[in-house]
Parts: sequence; C-alpha cells; structure tokens
Amino acid sequence: MKRLIPLLAAILMAVVAQPASAIVFGESDDGRHPQTGAMVVEFEDGTMDWICSGALISPTVFLTASHCTEDFERAWVTFADDADDGIAAGDLHAGTTYTHPEWGGARYDDPHDIAVIVLDEPVDINPASIAPLGTIDDWSNQELRAQRFTAVGYGGERESFTGGILPIYNGERRLAYQSAHNANSVWLDLAMTPTNGNGGTCYGDSGGPHFIGDTDVIISITVTGDVPCKAFDKTYRVDTAEAQAFLGNFVAID
Repeated sequence: MKRLIPLLAAILMAVVAQPASAIVFGESDDGRHPQTGAMVVEFEDGTMDWICSGALISPTVFLTASHCTEDFERAWVTFADDADDGIAAGDLHAGTTYTHPEWGGARYDDPHDIAVIVLDEPVDINPASIAPLGTIDDWSNQELRAQRFTAVGYGGERESFTGGILPIYNGERRLAYQSAHNANSVWLDLAMTPTNGNGGTCYGDSGGPHFIGDTDVIISITVTGDVPCKAFDKTYRVDTAEAQAFLGNFVAID
C-alpha cells in the first residue's frame, strides 16, 4: 500500500523476478476486506493495468491517493481477490477521479495526498468507514503505541530482507498487521519490522487503507515510506479536518 508503481519500475520488476504475492511480511486477505480494491487505468496504447489500491467508503465512492489519480480523469476499480484476474474477467467498475485541489506533490507538511473515484454505478459491497474527526488526537501516546493497525492492498511483496530492494508482484489482495511509530497532525507513521511482529506496504499499495485493528474503520491511507519497503510506512491521516473537509464533498462522515 505504498507508492504508485512507475511504469518503468514495473517493467524492471517483471524482468528481474517472477510475480508473487503482495504486502510486505503479510498474508493473503482471504476475503476479509472485500471493500479494498485496486485502481485500474487505461494507458495510451489501450492496455489496462492496476496501479494503486484503495477502499470503498460508500456504494459509489472509492478512497485512494492524489498521486494515483492526478494523471487520469477516468479510472476503474476491481474488488477481485486478484487484481489481474479482475481485469482479465472485466470485473471492473468505472468512475471519475477527483484529485484534492491542493495536492502538493512531495511536500511533507500537508501534501493533501487524498483523492476519490466516484463510480458510475453503486457497488454491492459493504463500504468501510472513516474514523471520526480527531480520533488519534484523543489517544494518549501509550494508547497509540498499544494500538494495532491492519494494512490492506495489492502492492509489492517482500518476505525476506535479502534479494535487493525490488519487491515482487502478482496483484493479490493481502494484509499485514502493524504498530504505530509516531503521529502528528497530518501523518501516522507505522512500523513494518517483522522482528516486532509488523508487516507493511510497498509500491502499488498507495491509497490503500490502514484499518484500526480488526475493524472496518480507516484511520489513514498509504502514501510513502522507506525505499526498500523494509522499515516504515508513512500514511496520510483521514481523521483530520483537512481530509474530512475534502471527503465531505462526496460522502457523509459521522
């Protein structure tokens, strides 16, 4: 759930490794998060492929990241367990992208790296919920450190610290459990060190949800992290006033 897959990087990964599964130090989702989907786009040559992850937050609204949507006015979403299989079967839901108007690239103060795809037709899947305003603000540091989070997405997998920095892919929806490292007014930093029982996200997981524990409540979305996908996730909080002001244009938030 971290970072958009550049086309060149995807080509290099296909050359150096046979595709495998997704999520760093994680496991197959096995249908536990059906509202998590993959964002699919059509390239100039007419081919279609998935580039990011995200989650359904109403029957017609799919939450993802601005750096995923900024170059595409239209996109599709598949909720298949395997994104490649979903594309091949035409199991796709078309929609219009809405990138945050203040999306600011690689800024770390507040990049507004949050976006939605408004689907043309409702999807018959129970949507995820957005955490109430200021959820993390109400937690003590001890409560934050004790809380577990669940990352879900279709991105690159790593199950070993060896083998270079390139993860391997097959488009499978997977999950990983994480603990918090730090939080501020914009970011929730999550550890992904397996020695402490943590997994995490990688390229192609951008826009994907981080749920609070085993709930369907999203606290943040994948944006970035360390380059080799071995140490930490830097996720964008959705319980802030800025994030919820944007989302409130598309979905009711309690």
